[in-house]
Amino acid sequence: MAEEKDDKFLIQAKILLPIITILILGVSGYFYYTENQKQTAVKALIQKSKSLITQGSYEDANNIAKEAANIKNTEEVKTILTLTNDLIESDKEFQNAVKLIQEENYKSALDSFKKVKDADTKNFTAAQNYIKQATDSLTLQTLAEAKKLYATGDYKKAYQALMQVQGLSPTLEEAKQLEKTYEKAKQRQEEQERLEAERKVREEARQKMNKYEVGIGAVAIAVGEVKKTSQVNANYGSYYYVNDPQNDQFLWLWINAANMGTKTVHVNPNDFTVTSPDGYTANYDKTSFYTKYLDATNVPPNSYVSGWLIFLVPKADK
Repeated sequence: MAEEKDDKFLIQAKILLPIITILILGVSGYFYYTENQKQTAVKALIQKSKSLITQGSYEDANNIAKEAANIKNTEEVKTILTLTNDLIESDKEFQNAVKLIQEENYKSALDSFKKVKDADTKNFTAAQNYIKQATDSLTLQTLAEAKKLYATGDYKKAYQALMQVQGLSPTLEEAKQLEKTYEKAKQRQEEQERLEAERKVREEARQKMNKYEVGIGAVAIAVGEVKKTSQVNANYGSYYYVNDPQNDQFLWLWINAANMGTKTVHVNPNDFTVTSPDGYTANYDKTSFYTKYLDATNVPPNSYVSGWLIFLVPKADK
């Protein structure tokens, strides 16, 4: 009985084994066939995408590459996708640059034309020609702006514009001829601005000096008037002169010294010094005869004394 069962099992195994083998081979063949179909389809789509790129149809080429990626996103498909995305952006830059050049916005047009990629066979050659055209137009436009600025007296900006012209077209003869004239005018303007800034500083200082400021102890000082001379009155109609009139001068300050405290204080000209913005310090130097000067004296509470103090200072220290 046992032997009969074993024989039946062997018979069934012999029958099932070929069937299982056929099924395995069939499934493997199916997957092989499907994978082969995918590879064939992807290759065909890649070739189609490349053909569209050559024709300049970058959007269509990108869409075909996306179809290929949906089937199987191979490295070659990824490369085509990156390329078509770059070409689409390149085409947009070119179209935008053409619009800008029509609007005479040459600087922005140049920036966009320079972003056109050499792989963009549809636009690259034209972009290079446009770059030359836009550069020439921007040069003339900027030169005209430089002349306009110079005519209105804005020499610093005029010089800056002229330098931009030379950066665009270094060989432009007209810009070379104007350079020295514009540079000198710029330097004059800068010197005028410097002098005006110094004048404002002096004016602010003068306004500040007209107010009493508490110094040492209870004495408050205010400067009422300032003047400069090359001589001061001396005794018997004679004068004190500066030793170097080209470089030195007498600085006169009208001083008001007020005692804000409750006790008498002593004010002495020798206690006064002046300091210039660049750090030069001068001590009290001379008193002038026949002119009211500030003398050493005691000042009671709630009273003040006034008079001139004279300092010898360099002319450069204003």
